[in-house]
Amino acid sequence: MMTRKNGFAMEIKLYYGRNEIWIPVPEECRTETGWDFRTAEARYQAFFEQKSEEETAFWMAFEASYDTRMKLEISLPGEEDYYHVIPCNIYGDNHAEEVRNAYRTRIGEFPLLTTKHPEAAFCSPYWEFRADRAAMPLSALCCKKGTAAVSVDPYSEEEGAYLKNGLFASLPDSFGVTLGYTNDPVTFLNRSVPAAATGSRGRKASVTGRIYALSGKGRPAIHDIVRREYEKRHVRPSFRKTFRQAAEAMLDAFCCLNYDQDAGEYTNRKCRPYKELELKPWRNVVEIGWTGGAILAYPLVMSRYLLGAPEDDKAPKDLPEDDKALKDLPEDDKTPKDLPEDDKTPRNLPEDCKTLGELQVNGRSMQVLSAEEKLSRVLSGEEMLDRIVGGYREESGFFLDLYAPVEEGLSGRLNGWWTYYGLCRDCHCAYTQGSAVYYILKTILFLKKKGEPYREAWLEGCRKVLDTVVSLQREDGAFGYTYSAAEKKVLDWEGFAGCWFVPGLLYLARLTGEHSYVEAAEKAHGYYRNFVYNLDCWGAPMDTWKAVDQEGNLSFLHGSRLLYEETGEKQYLEDMKCSAGYEFLWRYGYPTRPEHPPLKDGWNACGGSVTSVSNPHIHPMGVLADEDLLYLAEVTGDSYYRERALDSAAWMMQTLELYPDKTGYGRYGILSERWCPSDGLVTERYDSGEPYGSWFSYNLWAAANVFEAVLNRLGESSAFSLQI
Repeated sequence: MMTRKNGFAMEIKLYYGRNEIWIPVPEECRTETGWDFRTAEARYQAFFEQKSEEETAFWMAFEASYDTRMKLEISLPGEEDYYHVIPCNIYGDNHAEEVRNAYRTRIGEFPLLTTKHPEAAFCSPYWEFRADRAAMPLSALCCKKGTAAVSVDPYSEEEGAYLKNGLFASLPDSFGVTLGYTNDPVTFLNRSVPAAATGSRGRKASVTGRIYALSGKGRPAIHDIVRREYEKRHVRPSFRKTFRQAAEAMLDAFCCLNYDQDAGEYTNRKCRPYKELELKPWRNVVEIGWTGGAILAYPLVMSRYLLGAPEDDKAPKDLPEDDKALKDLPEDDKTPKDLPEDDKTPRNLPEDCKTLGELQVNGRSMQVLSAEEKLSRVLSGEEMLDRIVGGYREESGFFLDLYAPVEEGLSGRLNGWWTYYGLCRDCHCAYTQGSAVYYILKTILFLKKKGEPYREAWLEGCRKVLDTVVSLQREDGAFGYTYSAAEKKVLDWEGFAGCWFVPGLLYLARLTGEHSYVEAAEKAHGYYRNFVYNLDCWGAPMDTWKAVDQEGNLSFLHGSRLLYEETGEKQYLEDMKCSAGYEFLWRYGYPTRPEHPPLKDGWNACGGSVTSVSNPHIHPMGVLADEDLLYLAEVTGDSYYRERALDSAAWMMQTLELYPDKTGYGRYGILSERWCPSDGLVTERYDSGEPYGSWFSYNLWAAANVFEAVLNRLGESSAFSLQI
């Protein structure tokens, strides 16, 4: 049927499925409010109710003597500049033509919505996913006029069980939802790994959803739709422990588990339950920024001043008077409950996984040592920053990307684990350099605010790097994606990673008083703004072949806030809102139903953010947006941003509490980087072969991100920036 809604001409079609074929429901079965199609074996119904010019509610249902499903398809014929969005999965064509494998010899490492390259398993003009693969269960089509979308309940009850529903996008101008689902054309299990299509059918089920039509705002109109759906679906995770308990446990783990005394380095660790429970080192963490040293160095320095002596018997000090954000959490989410004895101490763990209370130093329990005493026994955050700036290279004007060698020669200080993916070899990476500078300068600001000294070499090292970056800045404001290690030269301009230099420049301006750094930051910010407003932030991490991703936008969010604080210009406040909206296209706003341990019982995806269209899992990096979201809520008076930040705080706290009883290994205070809310990236297996919805790896960077976020809850004026 054709209908007009808020200026859009919409064609709406209904289908039913039988024997893996979609069959149109006949137009003659139309009613005044929808469709009612009956046969001797089945009945299919759809009902529509207009709620406003912008919203229409729908209900559809089937009852059949055979396994079946339904599809609601919406088309927008005759519009311009089509851009499909299924949160976490489809953003336009997913940057199809530019994304290739490690050696640029094969296209299609993850779903690409394209008519080209039909020989590739991941290239298709039609993609359908389980609805719970999306951070908000909706499919949208943006165009020059605005954005239209349709949402669906991700699950439908069916006689004591439940049916999983679906979302799809179809070129050129169609999108929709399904009651029941099929991963079509294949199941995207992991990058480069297509799996057989899976599906969900039933004989009696129903579902509800909404059709939206928002005109006049272009692609960013989707943020308003996500917000409306959030208000309908939001359920916040619950947790039991306090933020101080989390911070102390994480510091314990860094000092007594991550740190390898023999190597003199922090490590990632892994095991293989059920039989191999000992977490053994599998990679030293020596990267200077992203996934490495500065990511941990900053919160380690914070912990020295914020934790002090253990306060097990004292009342929690999680909420400063001037930061009321987390007081909005329900009491059950804030107050620790009495735990069963076997929840307090991990069971059947090897020696190096014991609680800190069981470890002894000179006859004293490590658990009673102050943060200062614990940090004195490991590589401190200050020492890590010394090593980073000590790697400054005059020839290139950058730090070496690794602060300790992984092989002989210069390449051993340049080529991190990401080199396997082929995009960055024997060069400097903007993401590692930008995040390192950002965290070093943030550490200086923290210490300066505390009235504590800092190393002048840190500031001078960052100034040298950022001077190099500014000297090579392109006229349109762009920074490079990679830089030469032999001379001051950009090797690759394409991507979003250079945006990480923007907040660093603004911190440097605060510390030096030199306005030229603000000018360079504004110029770059204007260039990267288009990526965010176009919902197309691609090319930040080096392990996704420049896929559309979540984490690059964090730098834009930080930069927008700092520029607003610096200038007071309303444009930067609008940038913050749009950047927050982009984050919410990756941040779950509702609970899912994972099917495998450790997530299948009681864990809630709400508040967790997915990494990219290449890596279909939640990672902890989204928590780094929360301070900016709290600030945005404060300056706008809009509680929506506060609620989304509180979801994230609750998500990280409940995920920490999965250890060790739900995870089957480790202890409270450690964290993996992979959490699978749906059927994506469920590739880990117990030694028995059973699927596992996370990873048997304790990843330092993931824990460090959460450590930083937890410490922010303990710090003074945590809803506001580091001013001096």
